[in-house]
Amino acid sequence: MKRYQIDMTPAGVKRLEELKAAIDATSNKDLFDEALTLLDWAVTQVQNGRIIASIDEKKNSFRELSMPGLEKARRMARETGTEAETSATAVAER
Repeated sequence: MKRYQIDMTPAGVKRLEELKAAIDATSNKDLFDEALTLLDWAVTQVQNGRIIASIDEKKNSFRELSMPGLEKARRMARETGTEAETSATAVAER
């Protein structure tokens, strides 16, 4: 087992505790596991040419998630030819 240590600002620690409470995580490890699961899924989606978005069904609109890491994963998938779907296909599915 490997141990990680991070330095956080007081505001970052406060937000971490808020998130931990919001999902009823009993430890920082549980919170990290949840976050890692979500990031792993999101990276896989963008590597497959999909868009990660929040949908507002009442307003019939969506807001795309923009994160530097996801953009890098998308770009690397395109550059290496590992992107399974084209962006045009992903847009057509919306």
